[in-house]
Amino acid sequence: MPGLVLEGPDDLNCATLQAALQNAGLNVQHTRLASNEYRIFVKDHDEQMTLSTPFRIGKILDECKKMLRRIHNFPEEIKIENGLFFPEQSRFQKGSGAAVSLTEKECDLLLVLWKAYPEHVSKEQLLAQVWGYQTELETHTLETHIYRLRQKIEDAPAQPKALLTHENGYRLSAVE
Repeated sequence: MPGLVLEGPDDLNCATLQAALQNAGLNVQHTRLASNEYRIFVKDHDEQMTLSTPFRIGKILDECKKMLRRIHNFPEEIKIENGLFFPEQSRFQKGSGAAVSLTEKECDLLLVLWKAYPEHVSKEQLLAQVWGYQTELETHTLETHIYRLRQKIEDAPAQPKALLTHENGYRLSAVE
């Protein structure tokens, strides 16, 4: 995955932002700027954003992940079993026409599973790729997010057809 470059003054705002981006599993390099402007860009790509203070770290994380998604050239829509997933819009439209909003983590989960299709992705891999967690960490974060995602995208969440449990992980059943 391409890395991010954070340009800005050598101050607490920059250090806090860099730490937050790294804790979210993003590869970030800091470059010192003499001005009081902050910029984040992707190495070797035209994607960038300029920040003004005060800034919200959560919003910046979302924007950084969107930049990286665009660079990976994900299609505008991905057909998954019973509906369409629109990664850039963070939306899933069921075959019935009902559209639901997806959280950033739900989108990340679907994208990781989509990239791995038809293979399954282990729980450890999902925790590392989506949350940046270490493998020895005990958490129910993944199971909780899978449960909520199934509530949104499955016609019958108790009998999932799109997002399947597979051995020690998950996979998508059908993708186009």
